[in-house]
Amino acid sequence: GFHTELILDRDTRIVSYAASVITSDKSLTKVLLERNGVSTPKGAHFFSDQRDLALQFAEALGWPVVLKPVAGSHGRGCTMGVMDTEALEQVIDEFIAEFGSDRPFLIEDEISGEEYRVFITERGKFAVLHRMPASVIGNGTSKIRELAERESARRMNPRINCLCPISIDRTVERYLGAQGLNLNSVPANGARVALRTTSNLAQGGTCEDVTEITHPQFVSIAAAILKTFPGLAYAGIDIITNNISENPSKERYAVLEVNSNPGIHMHMRPALGKSQNVA
Repeated sequence: GFHTELILDRDTRIVSYAASVITSDKSLTKVLLERNGVSTPKGAHFFSDQRDLALQFAEALGWPVVLKPVAGSHGRGCTMGVMDTEALEQVIDEFIAEFGSDRPFLIEDEISGEEYRVFITERGKFAVLHRMPASVIGNGTSKIRELAERESARRMNPRINCLCPISIDRTVERYLGAQGLNLNSVPANGARVALRTTSNLAQGGTCEDVTEITHPQFVSIAAAILKTFPGLAYAGIDIITNNISENPSKERYAVLEVNSNPGIHMHMRPALGKSQNVA
């Protein structure tokens, strides 16, 4: 009829602006989750002029640590596997160079495990993805850079699912270096080489739908998290655990982020598994 609806990206009037602003602050989100008994990685936020405090905090927390923006998306500025003070200083310098000196960053304990995205609505509907970092498979003759470029071209021509081109950046170079490799290395035939530790699809990660094997208790945790932020009609919750099909009371888990504007394409057209019509 005469109804008009304004949509910004995927945001509509059913999502509270206040809730979306709060969840975009990863540090504040962590405080609220901890206050409500949700397991999250230990961490704290710092500004560029608090470098010494940040280094002391990381040392006390124990290596490895993760550095990421307090506000950000698609894995930009997130560096995992920081193993010592010297490496953290370099990562802080790179963060400031990319985002500016007035942008706060978060330093967290690095939790080992697999990463999952739980899409949950206030009506209890849900979909779950297992997200995996970008990688290439060697053929015995091609360089890693060539393999990544070839895989990116395959994904986009034609594009039939949610996968994006594999991003090659300083993080990839650093991670390959830690494995004794570089972009010109030639992996053996059939050898899989991981290119980064973060699993964001926008940077070339891949995903598989695991909705049907997700333990109900993880869904209950996601529903409780949604209620922690009044005004969120739905959210995409990033959880790290060893096995999403196991009861979390027996399996260590941690909630990494709460996304008020979660991607839906990855659930509807995952790389592997069943399509979930979250739209």
